[in-house]
Amino acid sequence: MRRCLITFVALAVLGKLGDARGADGPPFQFVGPPVPARVELERGETLAILAQWGDQCARLKTIEASFQRWDKEPKWNRVSEYRGKIYLEGPEKICLQIQAPKPGPMTVPPVFLDYERIVSTGKELMLHDYARKQIYRTDLTADEKRAVIPRILPIALILNFDANYAKEYFDIRQVSQNQTAYLLVFVPKSRQKSSAFSKAYVQLNKNTFLVNRVLFISPDGKDSQDYTLSGYQKNGAIESRLFQAIALDGWKVWDFPAWYWQYF
Repeated sequence: MRRCLITFVALAVLGKLGDARGADGPPFQFVGPPVPARVELERGETLAILAQWGDQCARLKTIEASFQRWDKEPKWNRVSEYRGKIYLEGPEKICLQIQAPKPGPMTVPPVFLDYERIVSTGKELMLHDYARKQIYRTDLTADEKRAVIPRILPIALILNFDANYAKEYFDIRQVSQNQTAYLLVFVPKSRQKSSAFSKAYVQLNKNTFLVNRVLFISPDGKDSQDYTLSGYQKNGAIESRLFQAIALDGWKVWDFPAWYWQYF
């Protein structure tokens, strides 16, 4: 994904879990025997899955999960690993904490340090850049929120799934399934509505309707972000400080208009 203000750290290539194929086909394969493929899965079946998924998310007041993320930039022959946690409270409060490997010689196991922290309160968006000791913030109107948040925090859009919103802005179909999960693909109906990705592949657990894995393909179809999620906690208490700016000595705070985020 094209992002300003980020320095990627190159690591080893992805392992046997698979990689992004862009428009050529599903980006990763299921572990375990697949359900026999059909020529075209019924549209009604996909709509039923989306309805169940949306109902499950509507019952969740909070979501907390850990993730591992691999970013791939083939143009620069670069693969970067990140780890972190995501916190969601209701439809508006979001905190994405990201760690990256410590700069310098690689260690085994690698040491991960705070890298970025992105927070949305519903009315305000803040990005904390630990390397530069800077905070970038924006006040958001309701219309700006609907345009900016899906671009900057697309993972939150998937985890806090709203079936009506998703069907309005995305074409969604079921690619395949196995005994435990569905593989869905999201394609924006309009690049102006969501320019964060050209496609998003979502592996959805059949029993819990929680997301196991998400792979975002960049708007140009070349780069990707691959999230693997685990350690879910549902409807637990989340500290209010996680949805606030961090007050750190020596940090610079920059205020930007909402349109600025299109360059991230």
